[in-house]
Parts: sequence; C-alpha cells; structure tokens
Amino acid sequence: MKIRAIATLILALSLAVGCASQYKLPEGNQPAAVVKIKTAFDAKKANGLVPLLTTAPSLRMSVSLAEGKKNYQVMNKQLTEAADAKGVITSIEAFNIHPDRPVVLTVYTGIHWQTKTREKVQKTERVPKQVTKTVSEYDSYTKRTRYVTKTVTEYETQTKWVEEYVTKDHARGCAASVKLTPAKDHIYLLDYSNLMISDGCTMQAYRQIPQPNGTFKLEPAGEPVEAAK
Repeated sequence: MKIRAIATLILALSLAVGCASQYKLPEGNQPAAVVKIKTAFDAKKANGLVPLLTTAPSLRMSVSLAEGKKNYQVMNKQLTEAADAKGVITSIEAFNIHPDRPVVLTVYTGIHWQTKTREKVQKTERVPKQVTKTVSEYDSYTKRTRYVTKTVTEYETQTKWVEEYVTKDHARGCAASVKLTPAKDHIYLLDYSNLMISDGCTMQAYRQIPQPNGTFKLEPAGEPVEAAK
C-alpha cells in the first residue's frame, strides 16, 4: 500500500526538521504491537540530484504517526551509510506502538542540501537620533509644572537594501502512508521502496505470522491512504 501525497510530504518534511512532538512509545509491560520498517532507497540517484557548490548534503529517513488530528514523530535519522553508496541501500528498523488505535503511518526518505548565494535583501533597523524638544516636568516641592528644553534620544525605523550571503534549504523526497489498526502482540512489516527519489515511492503493509520453521507468513494488512489533490 502506498501513497504519496503533497500534504503527507509536507508533514514528513516537517518531521525531518523536528517540528512535531515525539511519539510516546509503550513502556515496560504496557500492551504493544511491533512495527518493522523495511526501506529500499536509491542513494546513488539521490546523491546525483544534488547540484555542485552546495553545503550540508544529507540523506534522511523519517517515520511519523498520525492519530486522530495529532501528528507525532516516531523516528528521524540521517542515513550516514548512504553518503558514499553506489546504488540502492536497504535497512530495517523496528519499534513498538500502542495497539487497538487506528493510526496512519508515514515513511519518508529524501535528499536534503543547502545553498549559499550572495543576494540583495531588505533590512529594517532602528536608528537612534538626537532630538531637542521642550518637555514638561512637575516639581513636587513647589507643586508647579515647568517647561524645559532637553536633548533626548529617539529611534526611527529605516529600511535599506544590503548584499549578503543567504542560506536556503532544499529537498527532494517522497512519502508513502498506510492506515493501520495494530493488534496487541502482532508484528507488522511496512515494505517501503523509493527508487525515483522525488515521486513514485510505494509501501505495502503486512502482518507477519510466525511459522513453525522459524519463518514468517506475510498477510496483507492496513488500508491505502489516498493522495491529496
């Protein structure tokens, strides 16, 4: 089950930079279900999308969880092993989640980088200036108001154009989501693939059923999430 959606991608990007609260995993003996995330990501193609003269290139993977109207970050990591990868890399991550709650799980992978260019930008600043003015002062001893001339400092706002280096963030990535209501003590596999980097990623959700010989039988699970228009 897949689906890449604009809203989902925006959510995943916000999670990647730490804009969502952390999901509270089950603790101790609390009921739990296990979710495994298997990812396949074409690191070579992703690295090839980064222009020359960039800074801080990084390959990232994040997992988010939406429960009702609340969005949480489950995982956010930099794929350091992918920096020099020559092709598709695969990995498996696992974590526990609370059972019997309908959730939408989103997996995102992408390439992020920064550019620094010299540009004209508008700056606003408060500039002090000396002003001579007549002000009133009340003398509590004589109980009279008198007027005196003083030099005081006032501030005025000035706008000007200056040339400076501007750092901009860039990203190319893809997010896929699935709706799932996990059951207690069950194991789920989310098989995510992103071979085109910025579009066309897919994710299939399965329940792993242990077999007597130590292997797992994969049973389709979850529901697709329709793409936002």
